[in-house]
Amino acid sequence: DAEGKLLWSQTFKGGTVKEINDLVIDPEDNIFIGGYFDQELQFADTSLFSTAQSSAFYARFRENGELDWCHSFGETGNTRATVVEQYAGRQYLLGGFYDDTLKVANQSFPANTNDEDAFLLSLNTEGQVDWVRKAGGVFNEIPTGLVVDQTGHSYLAGQIVGVLVVNDSLRIESRDGNSDCFLIRYD
Repeated sequence: DAEGKLLWSQTFKGGTVKEINDLVIDPEDNIFIGGYFDQELQFADTSLFSTAQSSAFYARFRENGELDWCHSFGETGNTRATVVEQYAGRQYLLGGFYDDTLKVANQSFPANTNDEDAFLLSLNTEGQVDWVRKAGGVFNEIPTGLVVDQTGHSYLAGQIVGVLVVNDSLRIESRDGNSDCFLIRYD
């Protein structure tokens, strides 16, 4: 609380690997988190299971710490959520990377190589996926920042090594094959 008194806490149990990478508080004080895990991840009485090396997850908790909903996704290899954001009081964004096959909302996205490709999801307030965007290429693309401006444009920033293909008309290449930064604006 305002005086620093602990109001509640949560512990998430499961496999050997589990990490929350980012969180955001929406206008109704719900807490939205994103991260990754292997094997199993337990939220109170709810468990998520990974069929891959690691799967991404996202979850929403009410202001009192009670789980509202949670979901996991991925397919093979590693899928990791690294950044989250909330916008327009009704949508969540979740970004991250994967290194084999990303499966979300009944869509599969193979990585261009066995290196990391970036993804961005838009989710409704019930945790259902509205759309998915992939940005991949040769070598690694890892999102490290995500923000939405007042007009609703999303900005995804991160690290790139090699070539990043955003769509048919936009291709970003690191200058000399070493690590560079990227910034992508989405409508």
